[in-house]
Amino acid sequence: MIDDVSATVIKVYCFIGGVILGYVTPASTYLSFMFALILVDSFFGLLTINKRGQKFEVRKLVFNGLVLKIAVYSTAIIMSVKLHELFFSKIYDSEVPLLVLILFIIWYEAKSIFQHFMLLRGGSVDEDTSTMKAFFNWLRGVIDAVQGKRDE
Repeated sequence: MIDDVSATVIKVYCFIGGVILGYVTPASTYLSFMFALILVDSFFGLLTINKRGQKFEVRKLVFNGLVLKIAVYSTAIIMSVKLHELFFSKIYDSEVPLLVLILFIIWYEAKSIFQHFMLLRGGSVDEDTSTMKAFFNWLRGVIDAVQGKRDE
């Protein structure tokens, strides 16, 4: 009797795990990228705690930062992927809602990372803007060189 109950429990757990993996797997690339952004933001946030005049609290970092962002972003990404698979893919084959959501997450996290970075190094916005402009000009030159579009 115990073997039958434990076998049934194992089957139920395997079924629930399969359902969860079925929801998470299509969005795994987006979730991995989201985790990386959250970790970078948390790292820079930890480095700037002293400059903000705050003290380190594990509970605040974990529950107000990491867990909250992961819960909200993961739910939004998984729901967006599933809504696309169930409804939108039959109408049009574009992942525009998911891309808009991903761009919002990237923008929000990049803004937070940039604020932490600015506070950490104490630089000015003009200096950073000129550095970023020089970087993108260099990157454009590299792309043009690879494509054979060099202006001579």
